[in-house]
Amino acid sequence: MLNKIVEFLKPKKDIVILDKSVLLQPMQYLSKELVHLDKLGGSVWVRELTAKESMLYNQRVENINDVDYLKSLNAIGYMVSLGTCDENGKALYTEKEVETLIDNSLQTVLKLHQTIVKLNNSGNIIKTINKKK
Repeated sequence: MLNKIVEFLKPKKDIVILDKSVLLQPMQYLSKELVHLDKLGGSVWVRELTAKESMLYNQRVENINDVDYLKSLNAIGYMVSLGTCDENGKALYTEKEVETLIDNSLQTVLKLHQTIVKLNNSGNIIKTINKKK
């Protein structure tokens, strides 16, 4: 019995203790995915949103009437502006560029949005916009 206790108390080899620098560099570990955009003939990176970005997006969606399509599209464009990034995870667009982003085809905007939602929704944290019937 004593051997089992001693074995249990030994440090596990696969446990890594992180220092603060890891959490202070979130772009190094947030999930990213390359999305091919057929209509544009190329690909762009999208990434998981930071905790702050997720809450800012959720706050924006919270105030949208479910049947206001233009506000819904603006919220989708806002998420795309937050999650579209370079290979290092740095956002490519600003909030001011949302209006221009949503001028792309609906297929392009939705493909980027859906990938970002997929990267973020492991805990169903990101709210979605649903139409009422």
